[in-house]
Amino acid sequence: MRESLASARKALTESWRLRPDRPEAATLMIGIAMTDRAPGETPRVWFDRAVAARFDYMPAYEKLQNASRGRWSGDPGALLALARECAATRRFDTDVPLQAFWAVEQMEWDSYEEARHEGEFDDPEEAHQAAKAAVLPPSPYKSDDVYELVSTVLMRYRRNPGVWRGQTYAAYQVEVDYKAEKYDDARKVLDELGGMLEPEARRRVGGPFPEARIYALASPLGSDVKRAEDLYRADKVAEALVLLKKARAAAPPPALPYFDQRLAAGRIEADMAGGRPVTLFSARTLAGWTPVNGT
Repeated sequence: MRESLASARKALTESWRLRPDRPEAATLMIGIAMTDRAPGETPRVWFDRAVAARFDYMPAYEKLQNASRGRWSGDPGALLALARECAATRRFDTDVPLQAFWAVEQMEWDSYEEARHEGEFDDPEEAHQAAKAAVLPPSPYKSDDVYELVSTVLMRYRRNPGVWRGQTYAAYQVEVDYKAEKYDDARKVLDELGGMLEPEARRRVGGPFPEARIYALASPLGSDVKRAEDLYRADKVAEALVLLKKARAAAPPPALPYFDQRLAAGRIEADMAGGRPVTLFSARTLAGWTPVNGT
């Protein structure tokens, strides 16, 4: 293995010396330096060489982001430092400032994986129980300075979004607002998008009916919805249902799919927990059920 790395290092280093105006070899060396560093070599050294050849060579930024993660012995705060550095370039004619968003997303993902003990259990049931019992840390976006950093970047991109990316940047902003628990701000941007997020943003917000959940949390009784979510996660379904019924009465129409799903699923779970007969298809709309394939 070490012989293979040494051969790769030698070949790539020679390639970079012959063509330092091209970023490919230096970018590949970032990965090698992550696992088998030679004296004077670090992922950052090779990153600097790659972007000296081409400032917006995005594979180099992706490699350095990965190298900055804690799992690869990145320093605590390295991802946030990278986010600030990318934002500070102000090169909005490229995707470089946008790496601030992706670096913070990686920070969040890694912290959640650690809290869930991902990869620590071979038995699937043990892994499931550990993940279920996990207490997730606050999203990095709950920090005012991190929120301001990323939102400022996204706002600047949204001013001149190009031909097709305006909706993408707006969807990112909805996601950031949601994770920062700025639900009214998320609702306003979601309105601009016609109430529908792009698929990737929907996935990162997570859960069934993510748009309807945002509208529910931004509704007049949004604090009750938030409390109900916490109760639901704590398996206090009956208490959650009381709050959800109350909040639904004051909810706007776009929020109703969320309430219908939660109430229907909650009733099923409460009946099952109480040993009562369960009607699985409890509504004509199939509220409480999420399509996986087809319609």
